[in-house]
Amino acid sequence: DLGEHAAAEVLLRQREQIFDSLGISGKDERRIDGWVLRSIASLRTGELEEAEQWARAAVEETVSTASRVRSLLVLAQVATGRGHLEHADTLLAEADPLVEGTTDRALGASCRESVASLRLARGQVAEATHQYEQGLADALAAPDTLIAARCRQGLARLALHAGKLDDAAEHLSAARTLFLRV
Repeated sequence: DLGEHAAAEVLLRQREQIFDSLGISGKDERRIDGWVLRSIASLRTGELEEAEQWARAAVEETVSTASRVRSLLVLAQVATGRGHLEHADTLLAEADPLVEGTTDRALGASCRESVASLRLARGQVAEATHQYEQGLADALAAPDTLIAARCRQGLARLALHAGKLDDAAEHLSAARTLFLRV
């Protein structure tokens, strides 16, 4: 919901002001985590410039693998939104080995869902399907309900495109159920 993302953005701005007042520098991971969250909130409200600004700052400053991956995923989504699919591929290729080096299933699910969305945008149906299925398995194991719902939604689009209406309906129903839990 855009209203919730806008409210989150306000809270994150206030968080940033508190860090400023306490003299906590930009290199502090707690502050950088806020930048990652601001980039995600900005992306969800369609503010691509701001999303890119916060994600780029986080990538440049963080030493945390999770923050770096999440920021790279935001940057890839911004690039995809602008039609820069090659750049999105490059960013996801940078994120992928970082994810492979962790045991964070939710982070893996987010990466797979991002890769799947890009593959779908490129018309690479088989690879998109594989990535959505892998992302769904990781999201359910994590558990990460939002990413599981987004993977189900992607699988529904693929099934619909293939003319598999029953499969599409099943995935959409499951996605709806998951979205209602978020």
